[in-house]
Amino acid sequence: MKRCLLALALLAPVRPASAADADPPFTKEFIYLVCRHLYRWEMDETTAQRVGQAGKLVVWTRNLEMKLDDHDASRYREIYFPQLQLAVTLKKADYAVPELGQRVRNRDYRVQKVEREEQAPANAAAYTRQEFKYQDVTDYLFRTRAQRDYPDQALFERLRAALRSVQSPDDKPLVAGPQTVYIAPLSPVSNRLWVFWETRGWLIKFSSDADLDNPAYWELEKVGVRVYDLATHVVVSLDEVQGSHAYITRDWAARAVFNCIVFGQRLELTPPADSRAPLGVKEKPAQK
Repeated sequence: MKRCLLALALLAPVRPASAADADPPFTKEFIYLVCRHLYRWEMDETTAQRVGQAGKLVVWTRNLEMKLDDHDASRYREIYFPQLQLAVTLKKADYAVPELGQRVRNRDYRVQKVEREEQAPANAAAYTRQEFKYQDVTDYLFRTRAQRDYPDQALFERLRAALRSVQSPDDKPLVAGPQTVYIAPLSPVSNRLWVFWETRGWLIKFSSDADLDNPAYWELEKVGVRVYDLATHVVVSLDEVQGSHAYITRDWAARAVFNCIVFGQRLELTPPADSRAPLGVKEKPAQK
């Protein structure tokens, strides 16, 4: 009976968010975490210079209205950095999983995508404007630039299981012997994780709609895994491949490899002799 009642509660229509439900502006601490994510994965020298010249970081935020299913109460927001010319879409997942009799809820908003927007939005009045001292932001980024959070053993096991189900993007045989793998640090505001499999020359992206450490989400096998062979899936510009998601740019590949090797967690793994399965052994990750 309790299980039935729980299932009914999960499937009950969710009241759409109204203007009165609008989230307050993001805290300074959260904005700084997003800045650190952009600093590590998106920013370059020219974007940093534009902020430095102004002496302050300007941030615009707004709630986004999305068309959702009846049982989906997820929230979306946008952070626009006019000086960086970056628009960040964030999602706070909150939806029913009838198969498991529970809901998936993110603890906070997570970066969904980052896009370059050279032109400021025309509807500036829809945004809440915040300003932060440039020196305070740069001090924080410099102080935390080497901060590293890695997957725990439980998450590592789930990552390996997900990777084993992925088809190889090439037909190259697995090199025998120990395999060297680097796992980039986790971002507290993103549900994406990059892995560099050095021995095979692969960059691997794990992406999830919900928090990566949420076991319920992994049971549904909705964690995305995409493999990029550095020898064949890297281009100078995505215009070469008409924006195909099967490729990454050379700049992004270099950034991902840097974050994996320099800031990442190095693993030495030895698969069984008869296995082509990536990360096919149960070994505890060792800190660098």
